[in-house]
Amino acid sequence: MISFIVPGIRTHLWERFYNSIPSSFKGTFEVVFISPFDLPTSLIKDNVRLIKSFCTIPTCLQIGTISAKYDTICHSVDDSTFIPGALDKVLLSYDYTNPIGLTYIEYTHAMVGQDCWSVKNLSEFHLPSINLDWYTMVQPIMPLSLFKKIGGIRCEFEYSNHAHHDLAFRLQALGYTINIPDFPISTAEHMPERTGDHGPIHDAQMEDVELFNRIYSAELNPIIDLQNYQKHMGVWNRRFSKSPTSYNDLCIKEGYEQCSLKRN
Repeated sequence: MISFIVPGIRTHLWERFYNSIPSSFKGTFEVVFISPFDLPTSLIKDNVRLIKSFCTIPTCLQIGTISAKYDTICHSVDDSTFIPGALDKVLLSYDYTNPIGLTYIEYTHAMVGQDCWSVKNLSEFHLPSINLDWYTMVQPIMPLSLFKKIGGIRCEFEYSNHAHHDLAFRLQALGYTINIPDFPISTAEHMPERTGDHGPIHDAQMEDVELFNRIYSAELNPIIDLQNYQKHMGVWNRRFSKSPTSYNDLCIKEGYEQCSLKRN
C-alpha cells in the first residue's frame, strides 16, 4: 500500500498521472494532491484527496506526507507518469526500512543508476558535512514512520530539490541507505531553466543553494522538528502573487506556456 504525495498546479495532467499508477503498481494506493486549485471532477474518487494550499512545495510535501494513510509514501510530480510494471519491480527489493530514490527519464535524459545520484560525481555536494560515499534523491519511496522520525522535509527551503537532498543526507547520517534502481520508474516532462511554467521553480532552486551550503558547511543535526512547516505557511509569492484561481488563470496572468499533454 502506497500513498503518493503530489504537490502540483497542472490539474489537466493529474488524471494522466493517476491512470499510470495501476499498470505500474498492483497494490492498494491513494494519491494526495496539494494545490490551491480544484480537483478535476474525473478524480473525485475514494482514493484521491486534495489539500488546498498556496504554500511552497516543501511545505506542501510536509503537510501532504503527514496526512498519508499508508506507511509507504512516494513523493512525485504532476507532470510524470509511471512506467508499466516498474513500481512493482522496484518494490521487490524494498525492505520497508531503507528509502529508494525514484529514477526517471526526462525525454531522452535518463536519471537512472547510482552514478547519476552519487555525491562523488556531483561537485555541488562536496561540502564538509556530506560524505562522498553518499547518494542523493529527489523523489523518495520510504516508510512514513521513518519520515516522521527524522522530522521529514526542512520547509525553510523554497523548492523541493534541495529539501530532498537534505532529507537524503540526514537519513544517511543516521545510517540508512539510499537504494538507487538501475532502471527508470517514471517519465517526466523537461522544462529547463525558465521555460514554460518552470521559472519560479528554477529561481527558487537558485535561491536555495545558499541555505543548503550553509547547513552542510556546519555540523549536521539529522533530526529536525516535524512541525517545522508551521513557520512556513505563507503564500508562495514567487508562484502565486497574482492570486490565480486555476492553472489556466495562472498561465494567462504570468504569460506562461502551459505544460502540455504531448507526451503520452
